[in-house]
Amino acid sequence: MERSGTHRFRQFFETMIMTRNTKKHSLPLYRQILICILFSSLLWGCANPVGPPCIKNGKPYGVTSGIFRSQWDDYYERGLSYAEGECYSAALADFATALKGNNRDDWMVRTFGMHFIDYFPHREKGIVHFYMGDMRAAEKELEISLQQKKTEKAAYYLNRVRKKMLEEKHAAAGSPLIMPDIPQVKSGRSEIRTNKEIICISGTVTDENYVHALNINGEKIPVPPGKSSFFSQKIKTVPGWQEINITAENLLGGKSAHLIRIFTDRAGPLILIRHMSVNAEGGYLLEGYLEDDSPVSSFFINGQAAEMFPDAENEKKYFFAFLSHTSQIRILAKDSMGNETEAAFSFPAQQQTPEFHQRENAGNPLLFFLLAQTSVMTDSGYFLPKPSDPASGPQIYLAEWQENDFSFAENIRIRGHVRSSPSVVSIRINGDTVSSGPGSLIFFSHPLFLNPEENAVEISAEDESGRRSVRKISIVHKKQAVYDLKHRYSLLIHPFRGGKKNADVFNNGFSEKLFQGQRFQIYRQENTVSPLKRKAGGTDGILSGRIYETHAGTEIVARMIDRTSSEILTTEDVYAEAGSVRTVKDIAGELCEKLIRACPLVTGEIREIDRRKIQIRTGEKRLKNGWPLIVYRPEPRSHRGSDTRILGSAALEELGEDTYGAWLSDGCGKDIQTGDRIISK
Repeated sequence: MERSGTHRFRQFFETMIMTRNTKKHSLPLYRQILICILFSSLLWGCANPVGPPCIKNGKPYGVTSGIFRSQWDDYYERGLSYAEGECYSAALADFATALKGNNRDDWMVRTFGMHFIDYFPHREKGIVHFYMGDMRAAEKELEISLQQKKTEKAAYYLNRVRKKMLEEKHAAAGSPLIMPDIPQVKSGRSEIRTNKEIICISGTVTDENYVHALNINGEKIPVPPGKSSFFSQKIKTVPGWQEINITAENLLGGKSAHLIRIFTDRAGPLILIRHMSVNAEGGYLLEGYLEDDSPVSSFFINGQAAEMFPDAENEKKYFFAFLSHTSQIRILAKDSMGNETEAAFSFPAQQQTPEFHQRENAGNPLLFFLLAQTSVMTDSGYFLPKPSDPASGPQIYLAEWQENDFSFAENIRIRGHVRSSPSVVSIRINGDTVSSGPGSLIFFSHPLFLNPEENAVEISAEDESGRRSVRKISIVHKKQAVYDLKHRYSLLIHPFRGGKKNADVFNNGFSEKLFQGQRFQIYRQENTVSPLKRKAGGTDGILSGRIYETHAGTEIVARMIDRTSSEILTTEDVYAEAGSVRTVKDIAGELCEKLIRACPLVTGEIREIDRRKIQIRTGEKRLKNGWPLIVYRPEPRSHRGSDTRILGSAALEELGEDTYGAWLSDGCGKDIQTGDRIISK
């Protein structure tokens, strides 16, 4: 649809040309052109109603960047200028006129042709009402804006409006109520026991004085304006006890805290053998105990449930005695967290020359060995290992790991056993106590977290006589292929437009922060920040943005645009009040965090395949339409975890609750099958 002024000018110009072609016309052509120019000026003048004058510190406000055509976007732009000059009545009038033409707040609103603007008349009208002191009107407009499109600036001012209203009512500060989805052991404190590597802490925070801020272990959690807010945060666990501190604050400064204590147990029960003997009837007697930080839930010897007797003085210990009719012994102990330890060995025949060996059974390593190198019988009839050379110490055996090894898993288990005569009294792995004995033969399954690259692992054991043995191995933590940075989404960052004061500082800090996040491959127009070379085919997407500076504060908006589909994958924004303690670099860091949160690495499984279309189940609701995906297949798993094989790519096109539809890219699909996996690029 053409603008009214343009339409009238076009009609007049066409009339003049048609008149020139008639015989009655006597004016020269150059005079007709002058008349057209004069007439067009009059038309534009009629279409450009002059707003009330607004001058502040010698600078005029209520101006627009181009010709004023009396369109809704012209009134919006002029209203912003009036608001900047603090001519609030004129600004309200222009925003009201703009809303008659377009009444929805949104990013990237089309005005005409290929021209788009960020358009928030409700928000800006609410802010003007705030500065004019009309809190009810301000609250109404800001709430409408947030319902239509959430922005940090609208949330910031809505909180200021509500705080002012609470102060006018002389409301008591009070304190927020934090309610995690974990049973409380007492007020303000919860506990949870787990063996998982990552757990999700979730819950709600409520307050009649509105929830303003929420932190989990010092990390700021985004909170929308309101009296109630849901939170959900993934936490990496560490063995033993760890504390998660949740703090909340309302608009009046009332604070509260909740402590969540997490006990993580990924170690299997220790199996300690103290005595082995053969009775007169040829039965094989076995005595020992189990030890675990979590209750032992099941205990089997040779496939039979075996009795165990809790130690009255130590709740972590369980004694057992077992009579077997076969010399081959298999033990399986499992605790309430699901951790297991397995052991397998043979009773030695007297005077038998022993040997040590290991085998794997269906992927589960079991240790087999003959106990006595040459065994000796004690006066009580027990077989014990013959004391070794006084110069040597306890013997340390590992089930799987070699001297120089590697793992794709971040959390691994060190499984093995230690034997000695006299008894072993201490086993440590990298300084952590695994067992404090005593036992002549001890089986263990101990968890270990691997740092990136190379990890030194030291297993030490000491016996009752003070002899000490040490075994050292090295494990390199390798990244699975699908998690390599070269397979992440690549972005070319354009300098953000606007912002006269701090644009350069922001653009440099923003690029560096986003690169440090290791979520995307990052490139800049002027030079490459990432050590990766620029792709021959260009980047997957473009990251551009805008900086809006006013006397009241700074708003920064970032847009991620996919080059293949030209779709805007996400728009994220931050806002900082003028004079705030937050620096430009702080704002850059916050915007980076928002972009990374908006584009999480979500994994899922392919459930159905129909030619090039696949159905995916993720268990999460965080994928967005248009997102690019990587299709991969995990290699067979072992104690080292598993690597991955990349099969192709896909694009998400159908959104569901936790099931999505996607189309495979050209050139892939033949080798893909149900059960294969996807990850967001």
